[in-house]
Amino acid sequence: MQEQEAITIVDLEDELKNDSDGARSQELKQEIFELWVDVKKHIDSGLPPEEYARYNKLKEAAETAILVLEKVRLGLAVPT
Repeated sequence: MQEQEAITIVDLEDELKNDSDGARSQELKQEIFELWVDVKKHIDSGLPPEEYARYNKLKEAAETAILVLEKVRLGLAVPT
């Protein structure tokens, strides 16, 4: 994965509020999906229980983030 610029929650909220065409939301979903793929590959390679638990939580967080972005896009959740 490529190195990403740090972004704050406030910046992200502003970007999503102004994302009328959904392009930024789609870009974020793609970045998170790529993270999810990398984490899943790592999990599937076989991990000790403690490391598996940490990576599984990261995978679940990525899945949740994608769902939240989709809800925002559909207008079911609005950044405050």
